[in-house]
Amino acid sequence: MKIVTIGDSNTSYTADPYGDWPSMLQTALNIKYSSIVTMINNAVSGTDSTDALNNISTQLLNQSATCCIFMHGGTNDSYYSVSQITYASNLQSYINQAKASNIHIIFVTCPVAANETQATDNDFPNWRDNTLLVQYIATMKSVASANNIYVVDWYNTLLLDSSWISDYIVDGVHVNIAAKTILVNQLVENIPVYIFGSTSHSNPFPCFFPGT
Repeated sequence: MKIVTIGDSNTSYTADPYGDWPSMLQTALNIKYSSIVTMINNAVSGTDSTDALNNISTQLLNQSATCCIFMHGGTNDSYYSVSQITYASNLQSYINQAKASNIHIIFVTCPVAANETQATDNDFPNWRDNTLLVQYIATMKSVASANNIYVVDWYNTLLLDSSWISDYIVDGVHVNIAAKTILVNQLVENIPVYIFGSTSHSNPFPCFFPGT
């Protein structure tokens, strides 16, 4: 199984000194499933869903992937003021091209971020408007539902912890190893059953399964 990850700085290697979850995921999957997974991390810091769509050929379609984990969940789309209509269109176009190449897609929402007040209170250099992030998440789930795509709701999973700012947030928009371990555990549990068609998912976290 070859898995390609697409995303921003919370996924990329080079811009992420707080932990590389794609490598963590590869290790965990290979331990559980006897070394059958190759992971290619094509995430790029600072990119949004439009960048991902523009680079789909080089970053995904030419990689002979089995599965793509797509994590452009709104962090940078909100920063660059990408409209919800454009965001939805980008997601749909990405799905269409991936499906045409028989590549399974899993969506991951953005993680929760500090708002402007929380960033000031915690001396964070970065922040996002969580009201906007929630709108991007809703759009992602809507597109996913229409296409029977599995979505990991990383944002609301982290919110289950009432101390999420101190437990997970590093600089306002980037999250630490603890937050990424939560994501990895969810993906390890559900990637194989999603790809191989099982409808029996084991979800300790609030994930979104279209049609279930």
